[in-house]
Amino acid sequence: MTTLRTTRGFTLIELMLAITGSIILIMGMGTVMLLLFQGIKQSSDFFEATTRVDLVRQLTFDARTGESLVYPSTDFVSATYNVQAEGSGSGYYNPEGGFHGHRVRFRAISYDPTTETSQRVFINWESRRPTASAWASPCNVVRIVDEADAFNNPVGAPVEWFDQSGIGLFHITRTSNRNFNVEMESVQADETAHVQLAVTLRNVR
Repeated sequence: MTTLRTTRGFTLIELMLAITGSIILIMGMGTVMLLLFQGIKQSSDFFEATTRVDLVRQLTFDARTGESLVYPSTDFVSATYNVQAEGSGSGYYNPEGGFHGHRVRFRAISYDPTTETSQRVFINWESRRPTASAWASPCNVVRIVDEADAFNNPVGAPVEWFDQSGIGLFHITRTSNRNFNVEMESVQADETAHVQLAVTLRNVR
């Protein structure tokens, strides 16, 4: 006696449902991957923008050794303050050496651990935009140090310690002879890092 076995296959409807389910699953996974890569890109952009403005750490470290504020030379006056004009507490400097921007300059103490000696120096932080560049264009922020003689006059050639590019905003506002505010911003793609800081010279006698 012969027994016939019939094997039931998938119906067309079942096959279409399986294909549709697979497509939905693949599309969902694709969306998740896209969001994941966008998140990674945004994190990378934010890290890049934050790294640029992180140089304020060095600025606050410099201020710990600061003795006296040289520039800006006047305190903030709200009625006449202009971010793009000298005076009234603004750190703006007129086109100089082919550049314009904001700067802060203070006398400080520099310690050399090798010789175990200290000397007075002038520390300068300034933003540099080419004279012809618009005020809103990105700038470089430069840290410059020059030594002082026994009479607290700058001597020798100033030394540039670093030059950070891609800074969108660097504003200095003097509030007293030992305090100033710094506002800094960096933009990378759609991510923005913004810092506002009140800085106090710590070595004032």
